[in-house]
Amino acid sequence: MCTISCLLQIPTVTPQDEEEMVENITHIRKRAMDEVTTNIDTAHRKQQKDFIMRQTKKYVALKEGDRVLLLRAKTAIRKGNLQATYTGPYTIDYIQGKTACLLSDGQRLKQKVSLDRLKQYVEAEAVTSPLVEGPTTQVPVKQPDEREEFVSQTAAAGQLDQLSNIILQSGLLQQLPSQILIDEVILA
Repeated sequence: MCTISCLLQIPTVTPQDEEEMVENITHIRKRAMDEVTTNIDTAHRKQQKDFIMRQTKKYVALKEGDRVLLLRAKTAIRKGNLQATYTGPYTIDYIQGKTACLLSDGQRLKQKVSLDRLKQYVEAEAVTSPLVEGPTTQVPVKQPDEREEFVSQTAAAGQLDQLSNIILQSGLLQQLPSQILIDEVILA
């Protein structure tokens, strides 16, 4: 028979165990701090790189003499409109800081425009019909690959299964097995 003192055996901690425990805890804390500092450094470097990329994307692409489109802010935020979001093309006369002065048919616009509202204008390539001599563009004909053929075959098989189920559920051909029904639908 065990008494209460037997059940409540409290382990005794020696000074050596205490020192080992303190060393382990300090070692774990040091490793955690090292990992935290490396994670912070990597995150900081990534944020700096992303910030630089965002800033250079906005303004590097545009220079004087470029043709650009101008964002119409009022129509861009409205729902359900059929108006164009951008107007133009305009030509950049000069750039001053983060603003640009635009030319429309040789005439300057009244107000300067923020570079944030501009995007590069890309000219459409000239496409002529084959009957007219001149530059033409050829569109390559895409051949279906095996995956597309498999998808189309499985879609057709699924449609046939649905059709046969509808016919069987209607009670028109209850005596025929489904495979014979599918073969007849294919032949028809």
